[in-house]
Amino acid sequence: MIAPNVYFTLIDNSESAKEHLVDACKKDLAHHPGIVALAGGTLAMDLARPVNDRDFDVGLLVLFAD
Repeated sequence: MIAPNVYFTLIDNSESAKEHLVDACKKDLAHHPGIVALAGGTLAMDLARPVNDRDFDVGLLVLFAD
């Protein structure tokens, strides 16, 4: 299984723009052959520890069969 993580930093990082990107990823990527699962979401605001990378707005994980 291949599991790439992709992180996006948006020019327009409003909440609506972030949610639009998450929704678009789920809608447009979910049914491609070879994709086993995908998950996307916005940066968790409550995880603000110094060890956490916070230089992105939206994260996407896609699991491919091979």
